Amino acid sequence: MRLHKFQSSMHIIPYLFFIFLGMGSLEAAENFYTVGAMGDSLSTAFNAQLPLNNKSITWTTGTDHDKIESHYLRLQKIFPQKTFKEINVAVPGIPSKYLPLQARWLSRYHPDYVTVTIGANDICNASIDDPLNVPRLIYNVEVSLDKIIASNPNVKILIGLVPDILKVTHAIDVTPRCQFQYEHIPLSCKIALSPFTTEEEKWAFEINRGLVNETLGKIAQKYSDHVKVPPPEVANYDFGSDMISNIDCFHPNLKGQQTLAEMMWQYGWFN
Repeated sequence: MRLHKFQSSMHIIPYLFFIFLGMGSLEAAENFYTVGAMGDSLSTAFNAQLPLNNKSITWTTGTDHDKIESHYLRLQKIFPQKTFKEINVAVPGIPSKYLPLQARWLSRYHPDYVTVTIGANDICNASIDDPLNVPRLIYNVEVSLDKIIASNPNVKILIGLVPDILKVTHAIDVTPRCQFQYEHIPLSCKIALSPFTTEEEKWAFEINRGLVNETLGKIAQKYSDHVKVPPPEVANYDFGSDMISNIDCFHPNLKGQQTLAEMMWQYGWFN
């Protein structure tokens, strides 16, 4: 009986932990400036330098002054009188259906500036049997934006477009190690990288990428008081071989993250 009670109480501990974290987030003091990030692996600097997430060097909320000139650090220079806080709730590999959950969590902190990278995994997961659902993408993104804006009517949001993933294998020398990864290791976007992907599948992938980026652009127009996206041509930027991770031969490395920071800032709110 005692053991059962102990086990039951242990289940409560994680919830108490999140409540504890959330208590401080309800403060909306004017001297605080919160920078948030939602979305996928582009926002976590996945495999950029070390395996898995490298959030200290991400283009959006990175805090390492010596390695990245992130939006978080740029904003600190613009608002030196503010006390800054970064909240990065992005998760590698997620499609847009999980974005409202991230927005729900991030909204607790009443963010002043938010970046979003979403849509790539919707495209990567699409197939003939399970095609891209654009109305669902719109719903997921707009519900998320509504949640964030409701938490802070003055928030500025910057949404990134889906980059040209198919160009990755052309940008690097496909070493035997990279080739092995593309062929045998489960990747977040295997359809774009696998040598076994057909030309028809690649064509469908590009059509979907165009649809997603066009959709994100239209959403930004609808929420123009709060949301910006770069122009469509930015999505076709050619990442060089020196900008791609040596770990997975796919994600942007540190230089790639810095390039994202520069490009996104150029078309953002404070350029």
